[in-house]
Amino acid sequence: MIMSDKNILKLIVSFFMSSFFIEAIATDYNWKTPAYSEDYSFVTHDGAWCWFSDPRAIYVDNKIVGGFVDKGGNIWAFSYDPANQEANQCRLFDDLDYDDHANPSIMVLPDKRLVMFFSAHGGTKTSPIYYAISKNPADITSWNELQSINPVMEGKLGVCYSNPVMLSEENNRTYVFFRGRNFKPTFVATDDFMTWSDPVTFVVNDEGYGTEGRPYMKVATNHKEDRKSVV
Repeated sequence: MIMSDKNILKLIVSFFMSSFFIEAIATDYNWKTPAYSEDYSFVTHDGAWCWFSDPRAIYVDNKIVGGFVDKGGNIWAFSYDPANQEANQCRLFDDLDYDDHANPSIMVLPDKRLVMFFSAHGGTKTSPIYYAISKNPADITSWNELQSINPVMEGKLGVCYSNPVMLSEENNRTYVFFRGRNFKPTFVATDDFMTWSDPVTFVVNDEGYGTEGRPYMKVATNHKEDRKSVV
């Protein structure tokens, strides 16, 4: 296609106008200012998560609260106030597991006390699911005595990947979904955080994968009467 002189002139004018516009933006923009997506604060410079345990953080009383595992295998709780950027940390357990798969999950009770769950990575190190309840509402600095869930079930592996869910329309019964000793999605339930139900494995893999198959799950809930898992 042969362009006319008129179209060529339009193209040249358009090119110079675009160049001027881009240069004006480049001149006026403060390139030392980070983009919005990069304008963040740290809650720790030594912490890790993996995506199998959830929730990893929640929002309570205008603060973000959650937990992480550090490079020494220690388990921490943290809080962060977006309004004043104040961050606090509290160590819950020493030398559990040097593995990002040991990161804790967290939930909030109706009175706004917090519950933190964590365990070692069950494929490499055996531990129960530990949990602790905060002494005060929305406060990560003081915790009650550490307790544990040690389900008796088939399999010789450790339990890991906690996903707690409380359902208000079941009188605040709490379910904890996790990977069982058999490498399968499993849950236990409690009404008082003192006694727990027997474990229930609710997903098994196709026989073609053998007993070593590992279905992985994500849990979703409306916190009322509904709990769903995606495997």
